[in-house]
Amino acid sequence: MVFRSPLELYPTHFFLPNFAADPHHRSLLLASGGGGGSGSGSGCSPGAGGGGGGSSRAPHEELSMFQLPTLNFSPEQVASVCETLEETGDIERLGRFLWSLPVAPGACEAINKHESILRARAVVAFHTGNFRDLYHILENHKFTKESHGKLQAMWLEAHYQEAEKLRGRPLGPVDKYRVRKKFPLPRTIWDGEQKTHCFKERTRSLLREWYLQDPYPNPSKKRELAQATGLTPTQAINKHESILRARAVVAFHTGNFRDLYHILENHKFTKESHGKLQAMWLEAHYQEAEKLRGRPLGPVDKYRVRKKFPLPRTIWDGEQKTHCFKERTRSLLREWYLQDPYPNPSKKRELAQATGLTPTQVGNWFKNRRQRDRAAAAKNRLQHQAIGQSGMRSLAEPGCPTHSSAESPSTAASPTTSVSSLTERAETGTSILSVTSSDSECDV
Repeated sequence: MVFRSPLELYPTHFFLPNFAADPHHRSLLLASGGGGGSGSGSGCSPGAGGGGGGSSRAPHEELSMFQLPTLNFSPEQVASVCETLEETGDIERLGRFLWSLPVAPGACEAINKHESILRARAVVAFHTGNFRDLYHILENHKFTKESHGKLQAMWLEAHYQEAEKLRGRPLGPVDKYRVRKKFPLPRTIWDGEQKTHCFKERTRSLLREWYLQDPYPNPSKKRELAQATGLTPTQAINKHESILRARAVVAFHTGNFRDLYHILENHKFTKESHGKLQAMWLEAHYQEAEKLRGRPLGPVDKYRVRKKFPLPRTIWDGEQKTHCFKERTRSLLREWYLQDPYPNPSKKRELAQATGLTPTQVGNWFKNRRQRDRAAAAKNRLQHQAIGQSGMRSLAEPGCPTHSSAESPSTAASPTTSVSSLTERAETGTSILSVTSSDSECDV
């Protein structure tokens, strides 16, 4: 079904005021009506052909045929219907209703005095893409402060869409900033105050006080807080850490790392949330680096990523993280290890609470300590075996030196003799360990 405007049903010169009241205009009207039938023989009515202008209608009938529609409802009733349709979001019905309104000059003046009707016309113009009519309505009619937010959003979005269509690509933050500078808000929908993205100190202090009382406010409290601070309920919600942390988690698991970085860099979190948020920050950068390089990252690669993208101070208290336990923790672990090298799960949990570690870290420390002790014990056994075998070989050799009875004890035990003996055996290729062992055995 095609809808036609009332402007298309009547000639434009009939809309002039007092047109039918003027006798001269009435004569022109009747003449144009008669001449239309006799001009070319293409009249619309069956009796409108031929040469004499054969119209059988009276003059008052001709005028009533071109009479403009009048307003059957009061302007307040029309405004109420516009408000209802605008709230429901039915733009198509709102557009048909506005199309059905009269176009007579007196009726138009009465209708255009109501802000709700003008706002409805702006909404329809925006959703139908008729941005020229939208700009004309917003620039030439003064609106109250309650309508500023919605009308400002339509003004900016319309200019954004025109700029995107002109450039053939989506606009970035800098492009949108330039569009806002090029097309500032008209004073009819703007009170002159500069908009800022930072809350005032009084607003922040009030939000902090409410947060300490109840970190999870219900919808009624959110609305009450929004009225007290001048914010919207959505802005009041966004100030709560639990909601910000949940948004960060969703952004991480959906792969929207840009939103994740924006949340973590622009909102301060408490120390209880640092561990989880730090892990997401690093893992997101690891995944981006792996996707860029096309291979899994090694320890050195991850270290370089951490150096290139350090943790923001919003999720980090400035303390350097180390992979070594503190001295107090290590001493406590050693004491428990001497008592029981194989602790059961309950003891691991108890020790984890005492040291501030996790049960997994405690279990890994005990496992590594047992491995080190086994390796040290095996090394000691090998050394003792090597020393025993070399001593036995030295004693079994026939050229083992024996001290004669004529030799004085001082000479046999002198350091000079021992050093010279070691030097001679070293020159002949004999093992120094064997010489030392044999010497000690012989000395005994």
